[in-house]
Amino acid sequence: QDVRIQAVSNFTEAPFVNARVPNIPVFFTNITTSYDLDLGKVKARFAYFVSFMDEFTFIQEAALQRNDNNYVPRQWTHRVGMTWLFFAEKMALSADLSNIFDAPLFDVRSVQRPGRNFSLKLRYVFTK
Repeated sequence: QDVRIQAVSNFTEAPFVNARVPNIPVFFTNITTSYDLDLGKVKARFAYFVSFMDEFTFIQEAALQRNDNNYVPRQWTHRVGMTWLFFAEKMALSADLSNIFDAPLFDVRSVQRPGRNFSLKLRYVFTK
């Protein structure tokens, strides 16, 4: 999605014609694959997630000017997750490993996010 400024209202904004709109990645994608396993009283789901985001600027720059400090770099992240369902699916135990290759990741202002992390979640559904 290559969103660009088409027109400006005054002469001082003229260098921004045809410049990309800030804070919008040009290309990004997410891919998910999962596998469900039924073991009788226990069910399991294994999942793998991949995300890609191309570099983009987070402030307005003129079309012919580039400052690398104003860009969020290209980034790939990989994540795996597992979920086990017990007791007629009333209880679930989930484990998730994010950023499994410990790649440098950044938010929309180019501030580095935490590296590899692990999370564990236990859920129980109370019903009649």
